[in-house]
Amino acid sequence: MALNRAEVHRLARLARIALTDEDEHRMADDLTQILAYVEHLQSIDTDGVPPMSHGLAESDDALAARLRPDVVSPRAGLADAMRNAPDSDGTFVRVPKVID
Repeated sequence: MALNRAEVHRLARLARIALTDEDEHRMADDLTQILAYVEHLQSIDTDGVPPMSHGLAESDDALAARLRPDVVSPRAGLADAMRNAPDSDGTFVRVPKVID
């Protein structure tokens, strides 16, 4: 599937991306190559191939996800939380005004 410059212009407008004429021409070529590669990937027979959770071998224990046990711990108190705030009144964190 080949994309023309008009389609690239429409996609850029929808994405709110400003492209020059040269960029549109280059992007049309690049996107056409990407779509051709995706079409090639879709033609590959993947029957019998189990899904993977990531691109690394799942049998490798060194790369397996390590999860810590889910243990309930006491929550931080107000004083501990306010100690990390750059500016507070003891109960609330003060932040700069952002809306007039």
